[in-house]
Amino acid sequence: MAFWLLFVAGAAVLCGVKAADQTLEIDLKGPIMDISPMLWGIFFEEINHAGDGGLYAEMVQNRAFEDLSNVPENISQYKSLLPTDLMSTDNEVFVRHCDFQGYATPISTDLDCRDSSFALVKGLDGKNGTISFLSLNFPNFYLLSKDMRMVLALIDGSKSFVDGASFYQRPGLSDSSMTSFESAFMSGYFLAVNNSCTGSCSKTNGWPQCFDAVIMKSPNSSHATFSIRPSNAVLTATTWLPIGSAAIHTETMNPFSKTSPRYGVVTASQANAGLSNSGYWGMNLGKGKKYNLRFFARSTGSSSAPSVVAMLQSMDGSMTYSVCSEFGAIGGSWKNYSCQMTSNTTDSNSRLSIVLTSPGSVALDMVSLMPDALPNGYPFRQDLLDALQAMKPAFVRFPGGTYIDGMTLDKAFLWKKTVGPYWERPGHDNAVWGYWSDDGLGYYEYLVLCEMLNAKPVWVINNGISVREEVPTVEIEPWVQDALDSIEFANGPDSSQWGSVRASMGHREPFNMTYMAIGNENCGHKTYLGNYAAFYKAIKTKYPYMQLIANCDLTHHNPPATTEIWDFHIYTSLEDFINRVHIWDSYDRSGPKVFNSEYATTRGAGKGNVIAAAAEAAWMTGLERNSDVVVMASYAPLFVNDNNRRWNPDAIVFNSSVWYGTPSYWNQRCFYRLCSL
Repeated sequence: MAFWLLFVAGAAVLCGVKAADQTLEIDLKGPIMDISPMLWGIFFEEINHAGDGGLYAEMVQNRAFEDLSNVPENISQYKSLLPTDLMSTDNEVFVRHCDFQGYATPISTDLDCRDSSFALVKGLDGKNGTISFLSLNFPNFYLLSKDMRMVLALIDGSKSFVDGASFYQRPGLSDSSMTSFESAFMSGYFLAVNNSCTGSCSKTNGWPQCFDAVIMKSPNSSHATFSIRPSNAVLTATTWLPIGSAAIHTETMNPFSKTSPRYGVVTASQANAGLSNSGYWGMNLGKGKKYNLRFFARSTGSSSAPSVVAMLQSMDGSMTYSVCSEFGAIGGSWKNYSCQMTSNTTDSNSRLSIVLTSPGSVALDMVSLMPDALPNGYPFRQDLLDALQAMKPAFVRFPGGTYIDGMTLDKAFLWKKTVGPYWERPGHDNAVWGYWSDDGLGYYEYLVLCEMLNAKPVWVINNGISVREEVPTVEIEPWVQDALDSIEFANGPDSSQWGSVRASMGHREPFNMTYMAIGNENCGHKTYLGNYAAFYKAIKTKYPYMQLIANCDLTHHNPPATTEIWDFHIYTSLEDFINRVHIWDSYDRSGPKVFNSEYATTRGAGKGNVIAAAAEAAWMTGLERNSDVVVMASYAPLFVNDNNRRWNPDAIVFNSSVWYGTPSYWNQRCFYRLCSL
């Protein structure tokens, strides 16, 4: 540790403290105390494509066609649902997925929308509420229900969209007893029309002719949600792109999977047309390396059953590295197809291509390409796993972070939807960090990861609170039961309901999980303390050995009375870390233990530099010196795909082929292993 003591002393100089004023005394007579064996661990959050496009070894992005941000959908299958007066156009448009939240009071947060092409309702103080539109400059839009199964309206994007539009409820859906906009809003459809046609706007079949938007309220939700389709959002940069004369869209009729119902359809008007997928900013292929391709397919339409050929190619398709043509004719019923492909070259910026050998149409779903060489057969990227194993962490906190909360509760990490065969996992919109998660890296895989790292699992559960929503304590029981079921999945016998699911996935023995965090950064929410008490009582009654972590920062909040361990997060500057090194020296030794689950230098750190690592090293000496009370600690975030920085800095930077550790990574590794590099 001498090196790091000098390193921290150097950090003091960088902070402007004169070296001449400092005295460094080292007492080598003996240790002051035993260091907590659980002190140093890692925190894995699905942020920065840490999992999808990172540690999770799947090479195909959007393999299930459920990510609607950049795959077009066949609108014609829904046209029968359109009001007749809206069917005057046959324009095909493409998708952008947004969430529209209706609130009774003005709010200032941005809309959860990947291209920010729509905006929030503001000031819903009556039927003539106001609506704000942002950058709506596309030719046409379809508004769809949240599940994408119902077209609500077509918008003429050539109109001028302005703040202060008026609202009109669609004829036939009104409730005469409702007087306020909020109560009327609960019943169904609303039409937003331009300011220019308020009051005297002429109507066709009960609809104002100059409408700009239709909003649908789900009867089972307190918010309205819809999606919006700009006609020029043609498959950008990533996921599925057409080859040759092919056209691509998605459908949900007669799906392969009921839990993941959307699938892709590729239609070729001539031979050797199809679709390609470049994965997460280019697929990495190694010469002589084997890759396992698997997909589900059926033919569509009335043409004869076509055959398909799969290829590993350069990004522009000019060079082919491997060909698989053994699938035969694609029949009219869903079937599993697979083959093993061997690359004849090394290329870190390649793609997977699937083409039809004759004109026709084929439906595809769950298109997966995985390296054949997986660690113990588990779907982890070997080099990134090696980077974690080299740290020798005592625990893994997973899977978040705000990721566990979700922007809304339906976008939270719902663990039961992430177990079982990958083709039965619906995936979810990781709206907090701005991308889709296939959930191939699910609850089971996280537990396996802990086992492979010889680290204790620290499972963070959702306690009924998201970024925008929270479940009242009187309604929290289903969420509590979900937490109990998750413990049974991890620890229960293979004869139990959820233990048997674990066993069916290949792990009959329990994972022996003993740590669970009740939520993440939720203590300021009005329902948290009540929810925590309900979770604590139920879990301790059934599983008294579980150590529960409250996410109430005792420096800002009063903790629950039953707090055993509390969660502390700090992101700050070098100077602040240096100044706060001793804050734990005076901590009440009889109080609850501390878990510093997130810390990092975020000011003056660039994309990760030595100054940041020096600040963190100083902070860590204070944690280590007080590890009788600070019993666990982990840096955050752990991973960043260099093509998708949602947070900065991070410990490990990677792309599809290589990785490097920032100085913060090497600092962590040094502390964890006592500098035995």
